[in-house]
Amino acid sequence: MPLSENGKAEFKESFGHENFEAEAVSFLNKEGGTIYIDVTNKGAGKGVVDADKTMLSISESLLDRISPDCSELTSIHKDEVDRTV
Repeated sequence: MPLSENGKAEFKESFGHENFEAEAVSFLNKEGGTIYIDVTNKGAGKGVVDADKTMLSISESLLDRISPDCSELTSIHKDEVDRTV
């Protein structure tokens, strides 16, 4: 069963700094949530080409672009997502 976007889940078809930090701050200011990278707006997983590199970029983005430091309030991990809609 595919995922769906809601108040606790946001989909990004690719990782980019444009809106990522705004989404992260929004979740940090609320009750939390999950940002899925390389997932279509319909909830189908596209697959991350280099997951380790993407996870490092996300970590660096959170550290460099959000103040105060939110690293203790966030976690970054790989997750399998259904690729069908």
